[in-house]
Amino acid sequence: MKKIFFIFILALFSISGFGQAYVSLATCNNDPLKYIERNYQDNAAYYKGKTIGSWADQCELNLTQYKYIPCKYSPWTEDKSMVDYIEAIRIDVNFTENSTNYSYYIYIYIDESTPRKWDEECKLDTNYDAYWEKKYYDFYKTAKIKKIRIGKKINGEYKKDYRRP
Repeated sequence: MKKIFFIFILALFSISGFGQAYVSLATCNNDPLKYIERNYQDNAAYYKGKTIGSWADQCELNLTQYKYIPCKYSPWTEDKSMVDYIEAIRIDVNFTENSTNYSYYIYIYIDESTPRKWDEECKLDTNYDAYWEKKYYDFYKTAKIKKIRIGKKINGEYKKDYRRP
């Protein structure tokens, strides 16, 4: 009986944890910044191992209106074999409310098991401040996510611990 009770409790916790992995934009009162905090900051671990394509398909933000920047591995990286590859992509979400300017940066790090070469990405005719387009989706869609991190600026100043009210 104790075994059955333990399995039931374990299953209950698993289901409740799973149900909280994704929060809709509507649940966040259509606030894109709160949506980013809830999904890509609070639940960032949920996306580890998923593909960038599944992330983009699930994302309710209109990604085509946001700037996209590829981030190449630094020449000082420990694993020198990764120098010619893209370490992460960054999606810039800018939002103005009253007289406050918010910039949230979604960094999606690519798992080394599904690398993307820098020179292949450059063939897509990108410039440094391109907007997310289908060609980038197609290029990254099968790349696995290593981790997601969020950077935040308010009126041009970095605010690591800021949370939307």
